[in-house]
Amino acid sequence: MRYKKICGRPCAALLLALALAASTAKATVFSEAQYARAWCQERQGRIIRLTGTPLPICEFGQYRVAAAFATNWAATIGSAYFATIDSDKKPGAALILQNKGDRQYYNLLNRVIGKQHLPLRTWIIQP
Repeated sequence: MRYKKICGRPCAALLLALALAASTAKATVFSEAQYARAWCQERQGRIIRLTGTPLPICEFGQYRVAAAFATNWAATIGSAYFATIDSDKKPGAALILQNKGDRQYYNLLNRVIGKQHLPLRTWIIQP
């Protein structure tokens, strides 16, 4: 059986370049926990895990901050308050903004906080 040649060397080189670019792009993506850990260390804090929330919680100074990717913005509100139930810490939410479009989620989070008069401080984590 003979195979039909689809493209020549220039096409093959382009496909190889695209495959390499895709594999390196994936290598720079980290988990919520990895972003949160690095951000938390910058603030001399520590990551704590609570059984009631899947989000990483950074404890530093007077805060316990729930960290999440921007699209998971609503979950940070509940997780932040849940994290402070058994402590005297204040709640906080940090959103991981991976691209310019993620800014809308940070703005939405702050609109909800303002509208509901929630005592919740917010931060941005930018890779």
